[in-house]
Amino acid sequence: MIESPEKINAFANPFDELVSIIGESNLSVSVENPLDFITAASGGIGAGVINRFVDYFGITRRQTAAFFNMSEQTLAKRIRQDKPLEKNDAVQLLELTHLFLFGSAVLENKENFIGWLYQQNMALGGLAPAELLSVPEGISKVREILGRIEHGVFS
Repeated sequence: MIESPEKINAFANPFDELVSIIGESNLSVSVENPLDFITAASGGIGAGVINRFVDYFGITRRQTAAFFNMSEQTLAKRIRQDKPLEKNDAVQLLELTHLFLFGSAVLENKENFIGWLYQQNMALGGLAPAELLSVPEGISKVREILGRIEHGVFS
């Protein structure tokens, strides 16, 4: 099966798109692989960058707050203050952005991916993938399911 140019381009270099979403000026280092997320997070990423994530993927602050395991009010306050995110939250934001780009490519667009995130998934014990995004290892579990889908193993 020949893949569409859009899908091929989406996988060309996902880190360039990630940097574009987060904003190069918001990152203290260049990001070329997932290990760079830790170094970038250590350099400080202002909470206001979360708005870029929300806007790009067309999700709500309520949904985003759930990914960070906090209330919508707490998230809004952090964004308003634009203080640097705690290291773990900054890594979480970068990992979420990377996952959302991958999921959007696998499921052909952002809308399909966002819809899929909120559907129960039998491979996840009946949980919706979005329910895993705020817990340790949750992002990797969701990425694993997307990898199966990408390779035609619908689980």
